[in-house]
Amino acid sequence: MAGKRFWDDIWRNHPLDLEPHDPALVAMAAATFDECERYRSHMMAHGDILTEPMFSASGKVVGSKQVPKPAVRMLREAEKQLERWLIASASRRRLAPASSWHRWRR
Repeated sequence: MAGKRFWDDIWRNHPLDLEPHDPALVAMAAATFDECERYRSHMMAHGDILTEPMFSASGKVVGSKQVPKPAVRMLREAEKQLERWLIASASRRRLAPASSWHRWRR
């Protein structure tokens, strides 16, 4: 959904600003918005913390610790990738500045 909103907004509001290679970049950004949305949805449904066992040198469980789920790291990496792309695009004056990228996340 977020990717489709982004895709529709770009083609509706900025089609003449895009260079010939930009459609692939827009598709990549739209896919990344969708990826972020999937990670967020998973975390909302299942939480974002795991409890991992802690082992002694002999292999015996001696406790546990709370750690972020892999989806948290994956979401952060996808958001960083998206932000870098939007900053680069804004610097070429092709798309909205990265500070407004959240508007497609709704």
